[in-house]
Amino acid sequence: MSKLRVPSKRREGLQCIAGLTDNAVKELFAAMATYPVRLYPTDSNVFQHISGQIKNIPEADVRLILDTLISMYPVMVSSNRPLNTFVADVVTSMRDHAPDEPAIDDSQLTRLQDSLEKLLKVPSISLAAKATNILFQNERSLMSSRILTDVRPVFDIDTNDIGGGLVIHTLKLEYFADNDDAFKQFFVSLDSDDIDELIRNLERAKQKSEKLKNLLTTASVISIDTDES
Repeated sequence: MSKLRVPSKRREGLQCIAGLTDNAVKELFAAMATYPVRLYPTDSNVFQHISGQIKNIPEADVRLILDTLISMYPVMVSSNRPLNTFVADVVTSMRDHAPDEPAIDDSQLTRLQDSLEKLLKVPSISLAAKATNILFQNERSLMSSRILTDVRPVFDIDTNDIGGGLVIHTLKLEYFADNDDAFKQFFVSLDSDDIDELIRNLERAKQKSEKLKNLLTTASVISIDTDES
């Protein structure tokens, strides 16, 4: 019994990979290998980067294949298994298809295994997938943040007239917790001093980040970051 279950929407992509010639696999690997090491690689970003380099695979197939491959990299990393074992489980799952899913013959499965073992070794994308996985090895991971600012009236104790106004900030953090796919939210109130302290701490963090990146560059080690860096 396979340890993996290939979703139906990925089977089409895997069948497309099984149909690639050796030259097409080499061309696709070479093109993917030119993609820079960046956190959160997506199939659309990789496609935009390599689309002009692919001559022997139809564009629609390239999109489908990349959608499948880029989704497999983080699964492979999370599985913590050798590449050939992971690929063998994928191939076995393709063989154990559901009645409503198209079958794939043994020769195609053999080609699929050979092709996947090559295409899941792209250095820049596998390194990015590993780095992204490490980044989220925390109890909580931040997804987005926002600061809401408003004025709240302060009423006089005796007359209930408005005696003043208070500018208050609310920091909203959206995150997900380990082993829980649902996003959670956390709100905290801030005053102006808190805002200034946050800015100082964030600026210091940016300065430290730049120094560490320079250190990595000096040591000839790739600094893995997002496309926006």
